[in-house]
Formats: sequence, C-alpha cells, structure tokens
Amino acid sequence: MTLDLGPLDQALTGGHQVRFELAGRQYAVPAPSAVVGLWCQRVAAAAGGVHAATTDEELRAASGMIDAIPDLEDGLTFEERLLSPAVHAQLLADGIDHPTLKHLLRTIFIWIIGDDERALAAWQSGGRPEAPSRAERRAATTRSPSTAVASGTRSAASTSGTRSRKATQPAAGSSSAGRRSSRTGH
Repeated sequence: MTLDLGPLDQALTGGHQVRFELAGRQYAVPAPSAVVGLWCQRVAAAAGGVHAATTDEELRAASGMIDAIPDLEDGLTFEERLLSPAVHAQLLADGIDHPTLKHLLRTIFIWIIGDDERALAAWQSGGRPEAPSRAERRAATTRSPSTAVASGTRSAASTSGTRSRKATQPAAGSSSAGRRSSRTGH
C-alpha cells in the first residue's frame, strides 16, 4: 500500500514566516532552512539536558550533546541564522535596542523549535517568563531533594515557625513560690 500525500508545496500554504511591527515599521522573518531548524532543535535539546541535569553523569551526557552540535559553515551569527541576514541588518540599521532584540530572538527561537502558539505566547509575555503551573511546581519538588531539611526550614506540620513556651520549674531558692496571680489575686 502506498500513501500519496500529493505536492508538499500545496499542502503547506501560508508562506511560513513571522511578521511583526516595531517603531512603525513592518518586518517579516522567513522560515529557516531545514539545516538551521534542525540545528536549533539540537541546541534546545542540549540546553534542556543541561538544565535538567541533577547528577554529574547527566551533566556529562548533556555536555556530550553540546559537543555533538555541528558547526554550521555558513559564516552567519546565531542572530542572523534566526532572523535572516537581511532582517537582522535592517533591525540594526533601524536602531533596535538590545532588550528588544533579545526578546525578538527568544520569540523566533521558540517559533523555530516549537510552534506558532508558543511563539505568540512568548512574544506577548513581553520577556517575562510565565510562572510555572501548580503541576509543574509539584513535579519540580518531587524530582529534586527538598531544601527544607537542609536549610532548617520547619516541616509543613509547623505553620507558624514558632515554638510553644516550655514549662519551667522555678529555680531553687527562687522567690516566685509566694507570688500571686495578677488575674485572680490568689
């Protein structure tokens, strides 16, 4: 049995690109080549491996992933690869500031390794990372040892962090035995 998908260029319509406006000027970042797209995926996988590493062995494995990323012999910078040389040059000529360029590059990188929805969410975040969901926070605490024990932080059973006062016996020779209560007078 043969699966005939038909012409691929007809199936992929829409001219894959990212359009944005900055300071009243329109820009369009074209889809990267397959080589650059695959290269970005390897960079992301290696970065994820480094971030997730909790042991020396995992860190060595992640380092091996970094070493396995091929050099691209195109003479382009990372930024030119993501944006295209023409868009990169135009942004610099138009005086883009560094924080905006970083945000744009992050968004384009997410678009290349992810999809349109994730890129749009990154763009709309204004560079502020999204807070992890409750499930992500729980997963993070089950993956790594708790710092509560190491830091001396009280366990969840203690909500106030205070201790109740221990009852003490008056010291020998103390004169408190004959004192009266201020409330009752006895």
